[in-house]
Amino acid sequence: MSGYPTDEELGRLIEELERQPLYAPVHLQESVLCKLKERENKRESSEKVSFFLYSIKMAVGMAAAIVLLFAIPANDGSNKSYASVLRRGTEAVEQRMDAHFENGRSKISRFSDKINTMMDQLFQREDLGGFDYEG
Repeated sequence: MSGYPTDEELGRLIEELERQPLYAPVHLQESVLCKLKERENKRESSEKVSFFLYSIKMAVGMAAAIVLLFAIPANDGSNKSYASVLRRGTEAVEQRMDAHFENGRSKISRFSDKINTMMDQLFQREDLGGFDYEG
């Protein structure tokens, strides 16, 4: 024999083991409960840390918002800071735009006057019969 059980011996061993009740070791239940408690404690502590970090982020955000509220003044006429600089800048831009528009208007007006003068000269010419287009 080679030291290995035969198929018949293995079958008998399996049947015998199946008939006997199986019991878990006494310390197994305690060890499983201990591990579960450790995991639960770790999860609770990680949730506490996450909540603490979230609270810190929110507090920093609120503090930054309050600082910005006081750092950027409202334009109520009493404080001449950023709002007055913006107003002066926009006024300068508006003045330049008005100057360009006025320049354009004067050029158009001069061009229109030249066309009217040429038309007047054309219609007042004697060799063309002098057409009175005004009345």
